[in-house]
Amino acid sequence: ANKMIEKSMLCHVLDSVNAQQVLAADVGPKITAIIDGLQEDVNGLNTKITQKSQSEFYAIADVTGVSTGQVADGYHNVSKMSNGQFRYSAHFTCYPSAVPDGNIVGYLPESANPYQTIYEYTYDVIGQRWVRIRIGNDDRSIQLMNLDGTNVTSTQVTLEYHIDF
Repeated sequence: ANKMIEKSMLCHVLDSVNAQQVLAADVGPKITAIIDGLQEDVNGLNTKITQKSQSEFYAIADVTGVSTGQVADGYHNVSKMSNGQFRYSAHFTCYPSAVPDGNIVGYLPESANPYQTIYEYTYDVIGQRWVRIRIGNDDRSIQLMNLDGTNVTSTQVTLEYHIDF
């Protein structure tokens, strides 16, 4: 009974109406065409993935109170990908009491200004808590905040993350 149900379902899926539930000779080419079409789609997607390479690189200017030197392999930059997408990457230690202008830790380059303000949550490994990064304000600032939007007042915050936009 299970075999008959399997054949019946297969015939239904392949749009075969053979009363004896025997697959017709023209079903093989249909299956092959479906597989070939799927393979072309997969190849196209793989090509798009591999073509997403970095095409431009912008270092974020130093801001008082933000240090990549305190972090092994520290960085604070923006990359432009070949598909037009930007990636802001950061691994730094921030000392909020030393950061001027309401916890602004850096500024995006002119060409990397997003269309809207973006919030990203990231984990502070020193304070062992979640904070958030806000980028794309009117002045293209990158701002460190508490989850409720207030300024961070911790003595030290160490973050590692990236945001695509």
